[in-house]
Amino acid sequence: MESLAELIQRAPKQSWKVSVIEAENSREVTHTTEELYKAALDLAMCECGPDHPDVAEAATYLGDLYLFLERYDDAEVLYRKALDIYRRRFGREHMLYSMALRNLAEVLQSVGKDTEAKILRSQARGIFG
Repeated sequence: MESLAELIQRAPKQSWKVSVIEAENSREVTHTTEELYKAALDLAMCECGPDHPDVAEAATYLGDLYLFLERYDDAEVLYRKALDIYRRRFGREHMLYSMALRNLAEVLQSVGKDTEAKILRSQARGIFG
């Protein structure tokens, strides 16, 4: 597998998703996988700007990894970032906003914030059942 530096160097414009694809193809969750997801987020921010939906998507991938690793505080920060971007870009009735609500609810449930998680799931269901 290529080093992170080599991957970033050969990545053409608008190809931050290359890092995500590389990470998804990894069979083990390792430090390298986390670095690839972080690189994907950084590339998305540089290529698209901090409020672009691609940044929200990359933040969600990294948040998913952190949720898997039980790094709930880190996952929550990223999920909230994605939620905020989707809300500002698409509004509160968009499918991506609904999905972000569900992601955030999942991490909140994991840390025992059951009431807030239940509210977010209810809001998400109100958008797309």
